[in-house]
Amino acid sequence: MKSCYKIRFVLLCVCMTIVSCNKSDDIISDAKENVLLSPTQIEQRDNLNVIAQIIASIADNSKTYQAVHSAVVDNMKTGMDEQLLFDELLYPKENKGTFIDDGGFGKRFREAIASSKSSSDFENFILSENVQIYWPYSEEWDGMTEPVITFDPILDADENIGYKRVVNDDGSIDYEIVMVNDDYAFENPVWIINFCEMDEVEIQTKQNISTQKGYLSKHQLAIGSVRSIVHYDNIFSGGDEYKFCIIGGKIKSMDSAEAYDMIQ
Repeated sequence: MKSCYKIRFVLLCVCMTIVSCNKSDDIISDAKENVLLSPTQIEQRDNLNVIAQIIASIADNSKTYQAVHSAVVDNMKTGMDEQLLFDELLYPKENKGTFIDDGGFGKRFREAIASSKSSSDFENFILSENVQIYWPYSEEWDGMTEPVITFDPILDADENIGYKRVVNDDGSIDYEIVMVNDDYAFENPVWIINFCEMDEVEIQTKQNISTQKGYLSKHQLAIGSVRSIVHYDNIFSGGDEYKFCIIGGKIKSMDSAEAYDMIQ
C-alpha cells in the first residue's frame, strides 16, 4: 500500500522537516498514539524516526547496501539476528564487527550525528539502547533494489510508515512514504531501525565463540528456509526466536528408529 505523500529531507541539527499533503490527519493520528505511550516511549519512537530519516538520506549507493547485507549475513553466522548495530558505525576501530565501510556510510552517519546540537545525548541514546538496522528477509534481496527505511513505532503495530528514495528525471531526490508491514518486507528490501534484544555480554559471547578454531564444524545443523505464518513479535520488534531440539537415536530404516535416548 502506498500513500500519496512525497517528502524531502533537510538535515538540520538532526531534525527533519516533513511536508505532507494532509497535516491535520497526521496530527490526529499522532495524538491518538501518544495517549498510549509513556513520555519515554514517545522520545524513543521520535529518536528512531529521526535516525530512520538520517539513514534514508545517506544510504544512497550500491556499495552501502552490499556492505550492510554482508554484515547482516556474517552476524547471522554467529547466531545473531539479521542485524547491524550502530555502534559498529560509530566506533568501528573499537568493535570486532563485520561491517566494512566501502561506501562511506559509517563516516557519513558519524558526521550526521556529530552535527546535531545534542550530539552527545543522541549518541548516548544509540549506544545505551543498542539501536540497530534490522533487515528482515535479507536472504530474499536481489542485490540491487534499494531498501526502504522504517522504524519501530514502539506500539505493538503491524505496519508503519517507511521512507523510499526516489530519483527524479532532473536528478533531484524525493522520499516517498509507503506503508510497511510483514508482507511488504517479504516482497521488498526493508531496513527497520529498532532496538537489539541482546545485551552486550551476549553479543560479545557469540562473536568470541564464532572466532574459535573449528567453530563451523561443531554441531552445525542447516535448516534451509523456515517461514512462520504466525509471528510472536511484530516485524518491527525483530525476528521471532525458535528453539530446535535434536532427538538422539539410531535410525533403522526410513520409517523406524531405536528408542530415543537424548535431546540436544
